[in-house]
Amino acid sequence: MKDKTYRFSLWARCPEGGKSTLEVSFVDNATMGEDQRFATVNVEVSGKEWKKYTATLTSPQTEPKGALRIFLAGDKATTDVEHIPRHSPTCTLACSDSPEAAS
Repeated sequence: MKDKTYRFSLWARCPEGGKSTLEVSFVDNATMGEDQRFATVNVEVSGKEWKKYTATLTSPQTEPKGALRIFLAGDKATTDVEHIPRHSPTCTLACSDSPEAAS
């Protein structure tokens, strides 16, 4: 929903050490525009131990069929992610999420 702030959290680690960047975005998969993203935040992951990471995204538009997309960006160390809930103060975003372990 437009102007709503969503709290995002996940547990992540770089099991071989190092660091990585996860790009977390709300996207409109149905758009024919050049960029499907309409809200994005980067989450910096580092260390071999599991840690909880949090971020917030504020949606600039209402998109009832928006999706949550997570990409490994920047430094591309092997990254494990789990437990990806999403919370909203007053509304629900219809989105799909699937933990990705990328290398």
